Amino acid sequence: MEELRELINELIERGWTYSALGDALGVGRDTVKSWQDGKHPPRAPQAMALALTVLKEQDPPLKR
Repeated sequence: MEELRELINELIERGWTYSALGDALGVGRDTVKSWQDGKHPPRAPQAMALALTVLKEQDPPLKR
């Protein structure tokens, strides 16, 4: 879970928003925020960590 929180923090620092992360992962922005806050883990933490790692290689989308 800590790895997931660190990945989300890195992406947020790089300019990703919770909404953009949620869109990329197929979940809601509040879900991403609750993972970062440690309220609950995702159902497939390894898959989400892998997806977030892939997103680190991409530039954040332009804000709407």
